Amino acid sequence: MFERLKRKSLMIAACTMGLTAPAMAQESCSYPEKPVSVVVGYSAGGGTDIVARLLTSMLPEFANGQSFNVINKPGGAQVPAMRTTLNARKDGYTLQFFSAGSLVLAGMLQDLDLNFYDTFQPAGMVSAVASAIAVNNESPVTNATELVDWIRESAEKGEKLRWGHSGRGAFPHVGGLAWLMANDLDDLVQDVPFEGSAKSRAALIGGQIDFAVVATSNVEEFKDQIRGIGQIHEERDQVVSWLPSLAEQGTKVISVESPLLLAAPKGVPDEVIACLETAIGKVAETEAFRTAMNKAGFGVTFRNSADTMTMMESRRDTWQPIADEIKAGLGN
Repeated sequence: MFERLKRKSLMIAACTMGLTAPAMAQESCSYPEKPVSVVVGYSAGGGTDIVARLLTSMLPEFANGQSFNVINKPGGAQVPAMRTTLNARKDGYTLQFFSAGSLVLAGMLQDLDLNFYDTFQPAGMVSAVASAIAVNNESPVTNATELVDWIRESAEKGEKLRWGHSGRGAFPHVGGLAWLMANDLDDLVQDVPFEGSAKSRAALIGGQIDFAVVATSNVEEFKDQIRGIGQIHEERDQVVSWLPSLAEQGTKVISVESPLLLAAPKGVPDEVIACLETAIGKVAETEAFRTAMNKAGFGVTFRNSADTMTMMESRRDTWQPIADEIKAGLGN
């Protein structure tokens, strides 16, 4: 699986190099004047890495032709990657690409010695990873109403359905728990954490769990083995637009997604942020980027620096009560 995803990310990135729009003049930006390093806190081949490579493969067209080179520093809730970025000179030549929702949630659920809000300034957001509830294709459940009924009927018989996710504190876990809590179902089921989404998905396919929270893109990619029940969001995903949201199906939903964004350490000159914001926005407007992102299973949603930070602060405030409930349940 890892090798397949890695090949996929490199292939898509290579294709975009040949599809990019004509270079546009950077009349007001002297930055960058040399190659830029972009640190990613995940392994090569994963979703965050794929989007980072797609973006960095196209940024040179709008950033003086300078290369943006991905450096993978996986593990530790992206904190080791943050340290690498923050220890470099704050001149705009070492940046970080974040799965920002995952980082914020990790900080709410455990004591991290670094805080995104205090140490980084977003340059621009290009997408967001959302999640969905899915069942095995052999399951009789086809929609949210049937899933709610199944959960309640099983509980009345003294049985708790088992639901899987990629690990406690990850945004699929928090998104699933938020939906269960909002609909008074959290005490009626048993959560089963796995080390990563691949293992959770394999358990669902193998019938070891009754339902799972997976990345929305997985519902499309593995639709011959799993059935999407609904997206944990108010709106439908741009790519998997055929799958209705759980809100559309009449259940209560608290959106929990992970924005994918490029950021610089605080202290980097304002003009660097401005130049990056402009370049990211131009990449996001190209048909080549949108096509490549869609092929990889991601929609494109651009937000500028200020709007990205405002959204991140809003999400933090919305998610805090959910995180407090999780911590209380874990005895923290």
